[in-house]
Amino acid sequence: VPKRITAAAGTVVFFLHKLPTEPVQHSFIIGKKLYEPIAIGPTLSPRESVIFTVFDLEPGQYVFWCAIEDHAADGMTGTLTIKP
Repeated sequence: VPKRITAAAGTVVFFLHKLPTEPVQHSFIIGKKLYEPIAIGPTLSPRESVIFTVFDLEPGQYVFWCAIEDHAADGMTGTLTIKP
């Protein structure tokens, strides 16, 4: 959440927080295409929070997803738009 993110080109900082409502882990991966990562974030357990910084993101469309089990196939994906 959210499913769509827009940010300026360059360094992008993500504030990730895993809610305690479900006992499974989640991850945060970014790529130009699904399953083709360019930035791999941490895996979070319930109640964990982390700051994940990605450097030198160029303008364009990206996708982000959770790489745990079949989460991406079940719809745990989103789009990241990087503007100039």
